[in-house]
Amino acid sequence: MQVIQVRQQAYQLKAWVSSMIPNQESSVGTGEYRIINQSHRLIFLVSCVCLATLLAGCASPGEKQNNTDDSTEATEPVAPYEQDFQGDDVVEFEPSPDPLERVNRLTFVFNDVTYHYLFIPAAKQYQKLPEFMTGAIGHFFSNLGEPLSAGNHLLQGDVGDMTASIVRFGVNSTVGLLGVFDVSKSALDIEKRETDFADTLSTWGVGAGPYVVIPLLGPSDFRGGGSLLVNGFANPIRLVPDREVRLALLATDAFQSQASTIVYYDDLVEEIEDPYVFLRELYVQSGKRDEYKERLRTETENKP
Repeated sequence: MQVIQVRQQAYQLKAWVSSMIPNQESSVGTGEYRIINQSHRLIFLVSCVCLATLLAGCASPGEKQNNTDDSTEATEPVAPYEQDFQGDDVVEFEPSPDPLERVNRLTFVFNDVTYHYLFIPAAKQYQKLPEFMTGAIGHFFSNLGEPLSAGNHLLQGDVGDMTASIVRFGVNSTVGLLGVFDVSKSALDIEKRETDFADTLSTWGVGAGPYVVIPLLGPSDFRGGGSLLVNGFANPIRLVPDREVRLALLATDAFQSQASTIVYYDDLVEEIEDPYVFLRELYVQSGKRDEYKERLRTETENKP
């Protein structure tokens, strides 16, 4: 059911972003485009960002909702770019700044070929494994990320989430058999509070910087790309003494984290006139939305 929902969300998101990029043959002209039936499309943005980023550690939090049998009502205020538009509304399209576009496009072509002929076929085979097996693999590697999350929560001044990450790591590493089972969630109701150094830099006021496409990993920015180095050095897998085992674990971790979403890459960019622009705008606008939600959450928590 979750895979079907992700697929449906991908198609809806694709339709929305496609409408946001003006067609070169459009009669509207002068960089303007018409938004038709825009309501409810952006609410799928965060849950589908992983389809655009195609890299580990880039997951975005989903919407917080109160679900009933008859309706689903969002508990958070609507962001400026989540508001409903009337059928005749016309707004100006302003492409996101991309000073490294020439280099980024070359990297994008390399990634596109690699995804199509290597990663996607491998991911489809991986999905054929029993669900309990892929789930156990995912839990194992997710548990290894808890110390990194705990350290970054501390740097962000969030002692509560830091403590939760430490408790999760301790419980799941022991009772959960090296993290294969998420006992912290199932028995103690302690949810995962994932974060990384990119979030820490954002908390410190460091801007995202120019958009960049990273080889094999996909869309990112200077802040996110730089944080990958810190996240990599802080990865507990680096403590494994055997070099071949260490590299195998790192490769498996990177692959399994994206296997469930990269299989929809072709569906996402299919029939898109310029997939590069499509994924760039998806990544940039997703980042803006996340920053807005985080700023709103912080302001709410700081209110007396």
